[in-house]
Amino acid sequence: MKKMLFTLIFVFCLSATLQIGVSVAFSAGPVLFFSDLTWGPKTGWEGSTTRGAAVTVWGKNFGSTRGSSCITVNGAQIAEYAEWGAIGPARALERITFWLNSSCTDGDGTITVTVNGVTSNALNFTVVAGTAAKIYFISVSNGSNGNNGLYSTSQGGSNGPWKDIYMFNPGLDSYSYGHNPSGDGQYIVYARQGTYTAVDTDGAFVALRGPYGGPDKRKALIAYPGEIPTLNTAGASRGIIWNADYSPYGKNSYFTYSKLNGIYGVAAIGVIGNYNRVIGCTFKEYLDYAQDGVVWVTASQYTSLFGNLFDHNGNDSMKHNIYVKTQPGFPGDRNTWYTYIGWNEITNAVSSDNHGGAIFISRSSDAGSYTTQYIYIHGNYLHDGNMEFIYTGDNTDIGEIYIYNNIFRHGTCTNAGIYLAWDTLTVYLFNNLFYQIGDASAPMVGVVARKPTTATFKNNIFYSRPGQEFINVESGGATANSDHDLFYNPGGTTTPPSGVAVTSPIVGNPLFRGPTNYNFHLQTNSPAINVGTAVVSPYVAKDFDGLSRPQGSLYDIGPYEYASGGDTTPPAAPNNLKIMP
Repeated sequence: MKKMLFTLIFVFCLSATLQIGVSVAFSAGPVLFFSDLTWGPKTGWEGSTTRGAAVTVWGKNFGSTRGSSCITVNGAQIAEYAEWGAIGPARALERITFWLNSSCTDGDGTITVTVNGVTSNALNFTVVAGTAAKIYFISVSNGSNGNNGLYSTSQGGSNGPWKDIYMFNPGLDSYSYGHNPSGDGQYIVYARQGTYTAVDTDGAFVALRGPYGGPDKRKALIAYPGEIPTLNTAGASRGIIWNADYSPYGKNSYFTYSKLNGIYGVAAIGVIGNYNRVIGCTFKEYLDYAQDGVVWVTASQYTSLFGNLFDHNGNDSMKHNIYVKTQPGFPGDRNTWYTYIGWNEITNAVSSDNHGGAIFISRSSDAGSYTTQYIYIHGNYLHDGNMEFIYTGDNTDIGEIYIYNNIFRHGTCTNAGIYLAWDTLTVYLFNNLFYQIGDASAPMVGVVARKPTTATFKNNIFYSRPGQEFINVESGGATANSDHDLFYNPGGTTTPPSGVAVTSPIVGNPLFRGPTNYNFHLQTNSPAINVGTAVVSPYVAKDFDGLSRPQGSLYDIGPYEYASGGDTTPPAAPNNLKIMP
């Protein structure tokens, strides 16, 4: 059956291979990283019996135009596309937006993309049958909250979109303005382009007084296909999404927020609940003071923060771009476990006191027995600004933090580029690039503890500023182990770090293809090729580009595996990104 399905897909897409005239063996195949929705109805778009939810996938090697390339969902080839060849918002990732159709098989299945006769890896996806999920629309320019929300444009009478974002709110109590007609049901709301400013109760665009959500009560607030809704939260003291975090309210789970453009103010999205997703959003100029994060995660499990762009956010050391913390609150399980922070871009995080952590992982001292554990930070591109890129710990035990396949570039923090602070008990750093991070007077990575702390480094590239310290381990019980890491000081003699247990170091220029243009792929003669050590899968089974490891006899060192004729495109800075309306 699988062989037959592949044959059919190959036939559908064969003409693209013939048009390009390039053998598949010599070009990189398509790779899928993530999607905004992991579920959706196959009908119901403005009442259609053949068109369903609009879904976006992100990855690489899709091609700038579709031609005869195709998406397949649950066995059905997709015919309608809103975007192909769009870029961003983060890391210059490619994206495709398409509509499900009535031919998709109900239930659990997969999404794949086929380009030039080559089919990608699969993403899990569930097609919701019948009318088990509703589709609604919001338009600030021509909507009305008195409409039924079932159409993206006015059709006369009450048939048309809503006006304000708070109509997304399940709104099952008298405190909310929203009152979505589906209540605590299953639905998707698509927001059209324009600038939104209307505030719900409690000073947020959407104030959730839960508990809401569940496996069959999933909800999503997503940009309309090919459009950019701008949510100006300068006048919203609690941002776009706020969760009531006190009794009698509870967690809000199975929510997705995608492709929203949040600007200004204190914070954007708070996450309290399980299986929530913040996907492909842009957060810019959140510069007001708060002891908070632009995206805040607490008392949550299985949270996914994928493909978001954070551009020039911060205030002082108490304000972070991504803030993951366990703290006291409403009754119930307050553990913050299994947080996945992947494929994001954070640029120019700012702090008046020159530190604080663009990504901050912590646990409140009064959290009782509840913990912060199992944090996976991977495939991200963090650059510039004056905060530490990652700050972990800060006085209370946290552990099982995995930092892998990331690129960290420049920045001027005088504390450290990465700071593994007090009582970070276990942290693993695999196949990262640390490129001149932090001020030259500070170490690239600082490790400090009052309790036994272990930081394990494998297959990383440390490319310092002239004379900069690679890893500094302060006294107090901290231990750092370096295994098959590459060290290079461009200002003179390179010496592996002292105070660190170093195994099989590689010393020398890693020979990037174009470091002045931030192209950190490896040249053919790089000393980082085929000299790494194996790392337990799945942490680095694929590299920054989605290429499988190893490509040669052994792992390569750093975030990129070397492949002959591989991609030479550097990660783009935000001002180079193409955000497609």
